[in-house]
Amino acid sequence: MGVFGFGRRACPGDHIAEKVIGIELASLFAVFNFAPPKDNDGNDIDLTYATIPGSEFIL
Repeated sequence: MGVFGFGRRACPGDHIAEKVIGIELASLFAVFNFAPPKDNDGNDIDLTYATIPGSEFIL
């Protein structure tokens, strides 16, 4: 990951931080039930999206 820097000035805890992020994500998936949202009738809501040609994807 580029956020921790490179070379001599790199963050000394980058490996630990990446492991902790993985553990936290695993904990979230173990505790919570991730499922598509449902409407009032119990049907899955369509989560597809469309982009405008020539536009940039902004997250």
